[in-house]
Amino acid sequence: MKISTLLTITVSCPLMLAIVGCAQLSPPAVSTPNVPTIAHADRCAALNGLADAELSRHLDIDAVVLVKLRTATGRTNEQICAMPEPEVNQVLLADRNKY
Repeated sequence: MKISTLLTITVSCPLMLAIVGCAQLSPPAVSTPNVPTIAHADRCAALNGLADAELSRHLDIDAVVLVKLRTATGRTNEQICAMPEPEVNQVLLADRNKY
């Protein structure tokens, strides 16, 4: 880019801003993020009676992960099923960092 072009761009941008003014933008709408869970809430009903092997197949997670989640949080099968994915990741990361 030539120096004269760069000078023109550098000078004209503030000049255009002074002439046109700042555009008034409304702030973006704030919405609650849709945080995925391990499974949908309707799949989490009546899971407390299942054994670990059955529950891990139902949730499509390893049995080892299920045991780690239960040990770290003290939650029931239904509560583990309804945990948001970021919370599951945080629990598993804390478990990994213990070693």
